[in-house]
Amino acid sequence: MGQYQQALLGIYNDHHPAMMSFAWRYFDKICPGYGSMYLLQIGLFYLGLYFIWQAAETFLDFKKSPALLLFIFFLPWWPQVLLFSIQIQKDNGFTFSFFAIAAALANYSLRDKQISLPAALLIFVGLIYGTAVKYQAQFILPILSIWFGWLLVKSRPPLQRLTVSIFTTLAVYASVVGINAVLVPKAQQSNSWQYVKLFDLAAISKSMDQDLILDINKTPHFSFEKLKNQFQENVVDPYVFPADAILKKNTDPLEQQQLWDHWFSVVRCHPFYYLKHRWMNFSHCLIDRVGYTHVDRLLPQIIDPETKAFSIVKGIIDLMGYAFVSQFLVILLGVIYFVASVVYWRRSKLAPIIFCFTSMALLFIGILLFMSMAGTPRYTYFSLVMIHGCHLFAIGLFKSVRKQNEEVFSEY
Repeated sequence: MGQYQQALLGIYNDHHPAMMSFAWRYFDKICPGYGSMYLLQIGLFYLGLYFIWQAAETFLDFKKSPALLLFIFFLPWWPQVLLFSIQIQKDNGFTFSFFAIAAALANYSLRDKQISLPAALLIFVGLIYGTAVKYQAQFILPILSIWFGWLLVKSRPPLQRLTVSIFTTLAVYASVVGINAVLVPKAQQSNSWQYVKLFDLAAISKSMDQDLILDINKTPHFSFEKLKNQFQENVVDPYVFPADAILKKNTDPLEQQQLWDHWFSVVRCHPFYYLKHRWMNFSHCLIDRVGYTHVDRLLPQIIDPETKAFSIVKGIIDLMGYAFVSQFLVILLGVIYFVASVVYWRRSKLAPIIFCFTSMALLFIGILLFMSMAGTPRYTYFSLVMIHGCHLFAIGLFKSVRKQNEEVFSEY
């Protein structure tokens, strides 16, 4: 809602990256309301699925195995994916932009086809948009942009291809920086990175039972007892967003630097508490089951909580939640895919594709582990979608490796 208001007013701040609101402003002129932005997001998602379908046809025979098409057509309805794809949020703009581009590059990688100039321009614009709508996207951009540059001049020698890849990456970075500088004047910069540092300091303070918050970051409502009582391991919000918030950001550059130096000093002196806090916060991204609070509220109204049937049904529902709603098992599968792509790199042309998909997913998880001010599955949605996008490539990889092994054994 906040981003949509910025779109209507044409005045942007960078608490959320301004690119989504900027694009939304002009989509809204064509189709007022939320529908245009949702169509952009979901359109990119289905475009990515289409490219995966096209790529998979080069190594799978869907006529013989039509059930494999379920990995494409059922994916949007998989609970983990559907829970967030029905929303309008910057995470979706970033996720589906990168997903569509990665799928297109996979298709180009498997087909003897040069990327045309119009397609290259669209991919370049997609890279800029996907990177500009989510701060953490800039850290995983090089994997996708180098892949794009490598394919852009696929007939050239490796050194030239690498040069084009690096130039493409720098061009996207420069474009994003330039766009942000134009859209967000200095007075509108929110410097929300401070929330992450305050969250870390609050968590370490609670663990040590010692007030480590700088006076410049305390509001008149602050007390150490309030800090300990309001602490939530998965979100910083109770400290900084209510009307009676106890912690605040700084606008003065010198005070901002003071906060940064103090945070670094505390983390260096207490690395265990810091890592414990970061892991506890991030674990919620992987194990939380979105919407399951309704189960605890509604199930006792249907089945008597004192009966054995309640325990059995509750246990089954909980297991289904971890399997179909939480992200832990999918991320674990992504690690398996990543290892397989490295092991079989030289044995299959599908391995580099799986490597690019999963390396982006796992790197993004690593970035969020240290840079997130909340632990919500929405943050790791990108990694979830990228790993789900690997299933057909992984099936093709294991089939090709098995076939190679059978041929080797048959020779003996």
